[in-house]
Amino acid sequence: MPFVPLENRGSMTCGNPPRTVGDRCYLEYTKLILAWLKERRWTTAHNEFKRVFDVDDAQATKTLAYLVFLIREVMPYEEKMVIKNGDIPSYRPWYDETMKKMEKENGTIQD
Repeated sequence: MPFVPLENRGSMTCGNPPRTVGDRCYLEYTKLILAWLKERRWTTAHNEFKRVFDVDDAQATKTLAYLVFLIREVMPYEEKMVIKNGDIPSYRPWYDETMKKMEKENGTIQD
């Protein structure tokens, strides 16, 4: 995740190398978001995809088209199927327990 502690971000801004996978993710995310903020266009997403995955235009185009299809068509369908058929048992209890633990640690819920 790119959401690393502020002290890690400041350290890397001063030229120190990333120390963790999260730090590297933060640096990569920063490159992506800066490119996007500079020019919010499909071309920017396309060019950043090519840079990140080191692919050509044809590969980037196919993959990005698939991702749009997946996000806009397949995932809404899957969410309906979760409601209709129920979630995957091995995932949902873990998620619920993890969220409950995090809320308890942050003091947002009481026993």
